[in-house]
Amino acid sequence: MKVENKNLIITDPCYIAKDEDWGSDFDWEYNEIKVPGFSDFLWIPSGWGDGSPQVNEIDRDVDLDEYVDSLTSARDRGDEEEEQELLSIVNNIGEFGIDSGCMGVFDYDEAINYNPDFLNDLPDNCYCIIEDFSGTVDYITDLLGYNHIVLDPTDKEEPIIITD
Repeated sequence: MKVENKNLIITDPCYIAKDEDWGSDFDWEYNEIKVPGFSDFLWIPSGWGDGSPQVNEIDRDVDLDEYVDSLTSARDRGDEEEEQELLSIVNNIGEFGIDSGCMGVFDYDEAINYNPDFLNDLPDNCYCIIEDFSGTVDYITDLLGYNHIVLDPTDKEEPIIITD
């Protein structure tokens, strides 16, 4: 997905969906939103169930595939020292929650227009807002099948944003 000067929200789509729309107009089987007003979004399975992924900035000179595979491998082996070493090269800018096994990047204004009250009772650690983003939104899959959202700014002086 390519975006230009948009505020984005990274979260589980189940938090945005109205109760009556979850499973139908917010189709978790096909990762689709059938509600008018949603144009640009990335909705993907996380590869696991519940969780609280971190949203990090990472320098452009880091190979993302190698980084996420190394981090995933360290966590899978329980190697806390290597995990901390890998985390030391990123700048944490937020986190978000996953309850449905899905995650996504959505146009903030479209989400608020659809469900103006969804953030009212949602804890701050269940979503991350990226302001005034221009660039591409995509994802990569690590060696264990977990997905990681990647926001690559158009301005190549800015760091890449990636979920852990």
